[in-house]
Amino acid sequence: MSEDASASGASAKRRAVRLRTYLPFLAAAIIGVAAVLAALKIESERRGGPSDPRALSAEFAKSGDYQNAANVLRAAYRADPSEQLRLEAARALLVAGDNYAALELLKGHATESSFEFSRRHLYAEALVRARRYEAAAKEASLLAASSAADGRARLLAARIAYGLGDFERASGELGAAIRTGGESLAEAWLFRARIALNDNNIDAARAAAA
Repeated sequence: MSEDASASGASAKRRAVRLRTYLPFLAAAIIGVAAVLAALKIESERRGGPSDPRALSAEFAKSGDYQNAANVLRAAYRADPSEQLRLEAARALLVAGDNYAALELLKGHATESSFEFSRRHLYAEALVRARRYEAAAKEASLLAASSAADGRARLLAARIAYGLGDFERASGELGAAIRTGGESLAEAWLFRARIALNDNNIDAARAAAA
């Protein structure tokens, strides 16, 4: 047998060994997802509730069980991935306060370009909630570059600047978010009220929250 053939055979054996090493973990992960979905489905049917993952998640959230509401969507995403479901699962994880699980779920780029802005925005949001402000600032700069007129991006930039102690920039970004308006307008006013409360400016807080 030639040296090349021997080397090729040895390399193939190493790959086979590595594959055998990781196969149990992969199988366990797949079984785990299936088990979670099955258990949740059984529990839902036992209670006479819905078996659709989104409807089941809504039922858990309605009863205040936000962690299971998120777990249902995350398991559904792993079983049948879609970008829309990934975003829904990540939002549910953030509501449940499971910021690091949301970060893990949102790490990779979106497979569909139309979802990338929302994925990046949620990823930056999770970084802010995890108090990783410097990493969040990098994400926010990319968001602002792609959509400078988006109120969500400006509000996010304001929160990051505030977390980093750059209060002047935070004020400027917050003002821009309020002027831009959109779906984040109410949240922007609430953030202004929070800043005023932190500064013990009760009158300004009341005006912002009104």
